[in-house]
Amino acid sequence: MKEFWYDISECPFCKNHVEHARVSTTAEKVSKYDQDLKPEYSGPNVLKFSIVTCSKCIFTFNINEMKIYDKYLSSYKTYRESIDVFLKSLDNKTIPNIDNSERKSDFFYSQQLIINAEIMAIFERPLDSAKALLKLSWLYRDNKEENKELKILNDVLFLTENFFSKAETDAETIFALFYPGYIHYRFGRKKEAASFFDKLRRMYGNSTNPYIKAAKTLRSELS
Repeated sequence: MKEFWYDISECPFCKNHVEHARVSTTAEKVSKYDQDLKPEYSGPNVLKFSIVTCSKCIFTFNINEMKIYDKYLSSYKTYRESIDVFLKSLDNKTIPNIDNSERKSDFFYSQQLIINAEIMAIFERPLDSAKALLKLSWLYRDNKEENKELKILNDVLFLTENFFSKAETDAETIFALFYPGYIHYRFGRKKEAASFFDKLRRMYGNSTNPYIKAAKTLRSELS
């Protein structure tokens, strides 16, 4: 059984066609979820192979968010200009040896997430920046680099707490409430964690969303 297949995606920024590895559907196997719903894969890390860097312009994009890039790059000239300046500021130390293959290193993946988070910040989508950084914290957790993980979680906390009002959908609202609760929980700040989990339960108590279930479980540990 093949774990990977190769796809070609059009770079949202320069329209270059980029070949990249994707995890085969038959190889997408989640063995369990952590307390914060981080998936533990028994096979290849699907998240790692969902982000692509253009070999021509270095624009780095999540293949599941193409509509976002198309919207902001086609409708807002200032965003395109700011992205252009940002991409030209990157050097070989930041993004060495572009590799979208199945052999992609964890270091390259970490740089992809940082670049993608910055691109989303330029688009003024802080919650999407937070999602990219959350994946970075998960990478550090997988590699048992707890100090780095906690540092990035602090950045996620800042973005979700300060830009909660930017949430446009129920899914984004749940994200912006659950993760501050979880991060405060990780840091032992029980009162703050409980506040976020309680608000989440008040707003979505009857939901079957897995984040609501996880919030209820974590909240019970704070009692």
